[in-house]
Amino acid sequence: GDVTLLLHMDGSSGGTTFADSSGNCTIAANDTATNTSVKKFGTASAYFSANSSYLYVSSANTGVADFGSDDFTVEMFVYRTTTGRDIFFDTRQNTQSTGYFLVATPSSGNTLQIDINGTTYSSAATIATNQWVHIAASRESGTVRGFIDGTLVSTNSDSTSITDGTNGTYPPLIGAT
Repeated sequence: GDVTLLLHMDGSSGGTTFADSSGNCTIAANDTATNTSVKKFGTASAYFSANSSYLYVSSANTGVADFGSDDFTVEMFVYRTTTGRDIFFDTRQNTQSTGYFLVATPSSGNTLQIDINGTTYSSAATIATNQWVHIAASRESGTVRGFIDGTLVSTNSDSTSITDGTNGTYPPLIGAT
């Protein structure tokens, strides 16, 4: 009942429809397609082909990442083929400068970064390439934690209020660089 977005990335090869299994959101694709040759489970995975590839939650579904200062968890399986900047989940569309949340890797390297409102929490642990890796970012009672394959890799205090884009106008991106 607390899940607001659940993407399995199923489909046939080259598909551009991404269904939200939670039933809460409509997902749109920008230069992103399903790939059946590399998948963790189900029939496919999302393939982000270039820097401008991403999925986004339709603006009609604002509030998906309106976490406020509450507890939350964002998790995913990723398959990276190169090192460098990958953005896994991002609420700072339209150059939002306050209240945003970002899960990514840095422009050079493989470490997990969680950014809340301009404060970046980095892990020393790296995210492997050419294999499936489980990534999670959570906040519980003001403690922000990062996990790689179930191992705690960063712990920080942050109770900043997180909003869904600029007051819900710009919903989250998934897979941008």
